[in-house]
Amino acid sequence: MHNDGYFPQLLRMLLRVSGGARYIFVLTAYVDESELHDLRMFGVAGFLWEENAALQFDAEWEAALSDFGIKRFHMTDFESGYGEFVGWSQNHRIEVLQRLHRIINDTTLLGVWTTLDLDAYNALNPDEQQALGDPYTHCVQVVAARVASSLSDKHQRVEPIAYVLDNRGKGKERLMDSFAYLSAREEYDYLGLGSITWAKSIKVRHLQAADILAYEWTKHSATRTGRQDRPARASLRNLYVGHESKYSGTHLGPNVLKEWELYH
Repeated sequence: MHNDGYFPQLLRMLLRVSGGARYIFVLTAYVDESELHDLRMFGVAGFLWEENAALQFDAEWEAALSDFGIKRFHMTDFESGYGEFVGWSQNHRIEVLQRLHRIINDTTLLGVWTTLDLDAYNALNPDEQQALGDPYTHCVQVVAARVASSLSDKHQRVEPIAYVLDNRGKGKERLMDSFAYLSAREEYDYLGLGSITWAKSIKVRHLQAADILAYEWTKHSATRTGRQDRPARASLRNLYVGHESKYSGTHLGPNVLKEWELYH
């Protein structure tokens, strides 16, 4: 395990500035603009690691990428056979994804996702949208609340968490303002917001795992809400089945948004 590389050094720094945190949550959004337009569904997702498991993941993921001859795993390119994935056979694709899934499930504590029905969001008036926040900021907040709740259930106390987000995500300034606002108020201490930073997925490989989860659950939510007509994805079943206890998420549809308007 490389303890002097980019990620180990970053991890030590993040945990230190997060008040002695033991956990890192790495999150990304599904940002394929053409797909978002067609599916009218927005999604963010990520995984929670403890410090040693995060280092184990980094080493094992790096080894897997090296064995498969690729520099970075990106789910959209993988699915479309684009870039580094041109010419891959179906059997090879299955082999690659199954190995990556094993690394994810062997090292992570939680996998959390939030999807948002963009038709429902766009039906809100401007004041309601402003109160709710943009889709990215609101979905990240919902994910953070679910992560904090899961940790609290496990440890019966608030645990600080270092958050790392993909720098492709839009609305960084708004999200930073939101985190600063929540972190400064005692009533939100239960969220355990230790720190927030942005990184590139080629440097923080955990973002590549988060990309898989964001892709799978955004597609799955689109299927469940009738936006696309196809059976449940085999790749999602392979990731999820047998590990259900570590996965949880929220779909924000018309009813959920209406409830938010009534009670906030």
